[in-house]
Amino acid sequence: MNVRIFIKGVYNRLVIKTIKNTEDLPDISKWKEYLKRIGNDDDPIKESFRKHKCRMTYFGCFRLVLINILSFFYLCVTSFRVNKKRIEPSFDNVATLIERKAIPSKDIFPSALVNEYSNINIVDYDSISFDQLVQELFSIYVRIKKKYFFHPYYLLQIKQGLSMISYCLLNSTFNALIVYDSERDISTPIIKAYLESKGIKYISFMHGEYLLQLIQAHMSFSEYYIWHHTYIEMFKDVLKCNIGNYIIYKPFKMKKKFDFSTLEPDHFMTYYLSGESTVSLDNLVDIFNVFESNGKRCVIRFHPRYSHVDLIYRLFDTSKIENPKEIALETSLSSTEYVVGLSSTVLSEAYAEGKKIVIDDISNPKQFENIKHRYCIALSKEHLLLSDLISECK
Repeated sequence: MNVRIFIKGVYNRLVIKTIKNTEDLPDISKWKEYLKRIGNDDDPIKESFRKHKCRMTYFGCFRLVLINILSFFYLCVTSFRVNKKRIEPSFDNVATLIERKAIPSKDIFPSALVNEYSNINIVDYDSISFDQLVQELFSIYVRIKKKYFFHPYYLLQIKQGLSMISYCLLNSTFNALIVYDSERDISTPIIKAYLESKGIKYISFMHGEYLLQLIQAHMSFSEYYIWHHTYIEMFKDVLKCNIGNYIIYKPFKMKKKFDFSTLEPDHFMTYYLSGESTVSLDNLVDIFNVFESNGKRCVIRFHPRYSHVDLIYRLFDTSKIENPKEIALETSLSSTEYVVGLSSTVLSEAYAEGKKIVIDDISNPKQFENIKHRYCIALSKEHLLLSDLISECK
């Protein structure tokens, strides 16, 4: 088995489930206190390590030990080559985009970047070989390794980040490197500083609506494209991110694309999951029963990456489950009267299409109260509450 794939698999189990399918609600005041305590710094290496410390707060003691042991062995059994190629920006106004197939960028890519750069080369993230470092980045890595030798997981993440950038630099020249789904990448402060020293911009854009997450703190980009002005306060003032320029834009997925005026919904509501806890799922079973006892058919659509899929199939009849890999969002939205969720990006997509959106305030009331303090954009739009919808049925 490829060691990198193995480590990635373990990481997904240890981190992704901890963040997305968590049973614990974060104490936002404690997050803010922690960020104040660790401070911030102009040194990109120190900022990177602060970002790493924020990531580690999601781990329990056992997970911390395990991931560091795995990282130590991974670093021991892998090596990389040093390439002495001279790195210079392109003279042709060219950008390179690192594309992630699991999260296609087609409907979220900022159109302003298409207008700004005469050519945008696509690099498939899955095709990147993480076995080379350009000379200058290797020197930076050596400095980091000497200082943080007893933090193998931190070193592994830095090595992965610098190797990814090296791959792009060695295979093309560009004026801007564009990434996304990189808010949690602890190497961003170092990459930003290095690329900007070469006259290259380091640009990113949002790939969904976000809730405040400590793991996103201290991220760094030359430009960051955001979907709503309130994110500036969240990233700049709360999460202490080092962003050269925030640019507000509306992605294609948040614009009206479909015409549902001639279509009649065939069921009452669809609940769009976004990593809800097992407690929420258990309560949703009872909520569905209330509606269905009044002749109102309900459907649940799980998130393609962050839902308890096995549990969903145990709790709900298959006739009530909508698989996002089999049913397109357009079809899903056209067939439902109400679009229900807690903090799913689909709520805003549905709102743009003129659908009635409903925010779940009863399957997990504490979680609903929690998102009020985490910059949930859906709450700023005209919406109903699930409790009101249930009251109408009783």
